[in-house]
Amino acid sequence: HERRVHQMEAIVADAKNQGGRIELGGTRRNDTGSFFNPTVISGLPDDADLMMHEPFGPIASMMSFGTAEEVLRRANNIPYGLSSYIFTGSSKIAWQMQTRLEVGIVNINHW
Repeated sequence: HERRVHQMEAIVADAKNQGGRIELGGTRRNDTGSFFNPTVISGLPDDADLMMHEPFGPIASMMSFGTAEEVLRRANNIPYGLSSYIFTGSSKIAWQMQTRLEVGIVNINHW
């Protein structure tokens, strides 16, 4: 829908204003239709719009973490948690995420 394209543009603008890096995409696909290029953004602060709200569009953030505790703190900081995806080779970290993430579904090592 056209209003989602405008929302995607607003999310990208907010990300740029907050120091995020557009790694892929970040623009409308073309001038016809309601299409937005798949977009990946890195380097966002925790209070950026993309980090606090579901974009309902083809935008994903990439974040690096130093510890499992940091993952939990940041993931549980948002008001909604529908689903999470954890990729790890550690059963200890998998259990920690499974039991402490405040989300509806915890996916471990699969989509």
